[in-house]
Amino acid sequence: MTSGPRIHFRAVHVNTAWRRVQNHRSLENALTGPRDGAPGLFAGRTRIDHEKHGRALFVIVWQEGQEIGHILKPGPTDLAAPFKVTVPIAMIHQLEANSGASLQTFEAFFTSDENRSEQAFEGAASLRQHMSRERSRKLVAAKKAAVLQATGRLACEACSFDFKEAYGDMAADMCEVHHVEALCTRASATITTLDELAILCANCHRVIHATKPMWPVSRLAERLRRSKGQPPRSRPSE
Repeated sequence: MTSGPRIHFRAVHVNTAWRRVQNHRSLENALTGPRDGAPGLFAGRTRIDHEKHGRALFVIVWQEGQEIGHILKPGPTDLAAPFKVTVPIAMIHQLEANSGASLQTFEAFFTSDENRSEQAFEGAASLRQHMSRERSRKLVAAKKAAVLQATGRLACEACSFDFKEAYGDMAADMCEVHHVEALCTRASATITTLDELAILCANCHRVIHATKPMWPVSRLAERLRRSKGQPPRSRPSE
């Protein structure tokens, strides 16, 4: 019997950010299977270690050779009737290369059809450049580890938002690691040290990259304090 195109199935759980699943016999089974497909996983029927991985939040399915992939999440009233969106295969491959993404990134796919199409294509181009050409994942991990050791938390250096404090353990590692000097300003590749990185929440990271020329973290922090009627503070390390 000739085997068909390979089906890829990945699951995002509360405790496991990117779980690889094998042996789906067809794309339809992976998308609609009531026991071992996405509906079965969301409904808790799949035979896995649910205590270890936690509740399934998203499923990513794609077929080898196709130009699109599929992302699913549980339905609000019927877990076995999930929502499904399609995204360009380039974006799926980028998620695979990075072993997933933030929960906010996955949720962003479930917008209106028009907005989702724009976000998916823009996201694919931006994420590919940022992760493969610009940033070292080892350096990002090292910065997070150093800040955790020094302060015990990954709080935004501009607004003090802490994902773990707001959302619990499932978001303990969530934050953005920001280059205080934009990498696009460098004439060539140079060494980056931990002191040249800052911890930011997603909102502050987006805002600071919208400033031209890009603000230092301390300037954004002081602006936020003034907007809340708080007194100035000493400059945070950048």
